[in-house]
Amino acid sequence: MCIKTGVEESSFCFLDDVGCGQFDPESFKNAFGIEGMKINGLPYKDPDSVSKKLYERFITFLNRRRLPSGYELKVINIKKREKGKDAWYEVVVTIKDENAEMVVGFGSDYIGPSSNWAFKAKVEDQEVGKYLKITRTFGGHIIWPRWVKVNGNYFNQLSINEARGGEKSFYDRIDITLYDLKKWYNQEVCKLKDIYDKNKSWLLQLISFDGFVDYFLFQDFVDEKYNVKDLSTFDMANETYELLGEKNLDNILIDGKEDYELFIEGNSRAIEKRNERIRLFISS
Repeated sequence: MCIKTGVEESSFCFLDDVGCGQFDPESFKNAFGIEGMKINGLPYKDPDSVSKKLYERFITFLNRRRLPSGYELKVINIKKREKGKDAWYEVVVTIKDENAEMVVGFGSDYIGPSSNWAFKAKVEDQEVGKYLKITRTFGGHIIWPRWVKVNGNYFNQLSINEARGGEKSFYDRIDITLYDLKKWYNQEVCKLKDIYDKNKSWLLQLISFDGFVDYFLFQDFVDEKYNVKDLSTFDMANETYELLGEKNLDNILIDGKEDYELFIEGNSRAIEKRNERIRLFISS
């Protein structure tokens, strides 16, 4: 398996594995609507689709781990899918209980600050490149189901990845996503209820929001009581955050340059801490 270990492993930037050469923050160009994003003058490719190393890392993180439900998750393989000119990877796993066998195809989802919304907030290209060097490490990614097969019956999933993006949803903010998901687990009104319901065969394997956080090592995105941190309120001097509540959700779009730069700092710091937590978990 082509994966590094230790500190070097946790700091590996998966933009080095997309066919654009070694990623240098200064080589990043973010010209949405003109030429698109580029690295080293080449068209940007998304690690969530094309980085095999990222999916190999998910195998290391997931394989044979006991789920909060008590059942074991076993990785079958990394599958490369192709449709026309498009190609993408996914991790295929099995989960067996006493009544059924569930096979799940997972795809990666980036949880760092969006380059799109950074561009719209007029954040400079080099600054975006600098944070991508930090956030496109393993701690800046999670997996969601793309499809599920239960006892041989195949179900396409409505993607949580796609549903949480854009102006009609959460602007790709992972903190708002976690807050909404917590409400679903607590059986409260939440924006993406229909999407979570379509994915409940997987989400219920985590039992609760606390179980989800602990399994995916998201402790640095919540406080000790599992209240979700508002990443846009990062206090850099004290490394603290305010907590998300209904009052925070009136306007979740961060469209000012300074405000988005603060969100970048808060999101990036949480990812750095998650990287260290994952490194310690895998090496233990």
